[in-house]
Amino acid sequence: MRMSVAFTLAAALAAASEPEIYRAQTGNNQIEFTATAVTDKLEVAKMLGGFPVDIIIVEIKVTPRTDEPIAISPDDFTLLSHRDGQRSAAFSAAQLAGKNMMVIRRQQRGGGIGAQSPGGWGGVFGGGSAGSGTTSTTEVKATMEQGTTEEKLLKALQEKILPEKTTLDPVSGLLYFPIDDAKVKPKDLTLIYKGPAGRVVAPFEKLRDKR
Repeated sequence: MRMSVAFTLAAALAAASEPEIYRAQTGNNQIEFTATAVTDKLEVAKMLGGFPVDIIIVEIKVTPRTDEPIAISPDDFTLLSHRDGQRSAAFSAAQLAGKNMMVIRRQQRGGGIGAQSPGGWGGVFGGGSAGSGTTSTTEVKATMEQGTTEEKLLKALQEKILPEKTTLDPVSGLLYFPIDDAKVKPKDLTLIYKGPAGRVVAPFEKLRDKR
């Protein structure tokens, strides 16, 4: 009896520790995609081979629906946070690691200027809170600075990123979006596609099943 209770408790704790899964699935007559948002820091690190990087990862599969090959690129995607109206374009591997690391400088009008070195990419999203009516805005200035090469991280990012290619076949990979607010959750996010196949908007919705 004690063994049964212990097993049930262990199973419940294991289930509780699993991150919730949020997926965006949509398309048009030219393209469709299925995407899963990952905001949990431990899960992000696991997906990148153990590297703790302060980003949101979107795991995506893009399927062309056209008779002719279509160009697919991470540059086609933007992540929008409904929590405060922030948005970010997908970053390349070189912007997150390597010789040319991106250092983000935020300037708040009426306030000071702050800088964050690689290892924390806060302030990449720009703009004020959606619908807040405030006149205060945030200007985001980014400059490339020479930094220490993190070859293993760069390799992991490059290997897993959504490839840029022109194809008729489905393409899978990861998209990297720096986050500004540690409290942002997948339920707050919408993935926007704007590319050769038009424009598609897909909010992330919670799933019951496991990835």
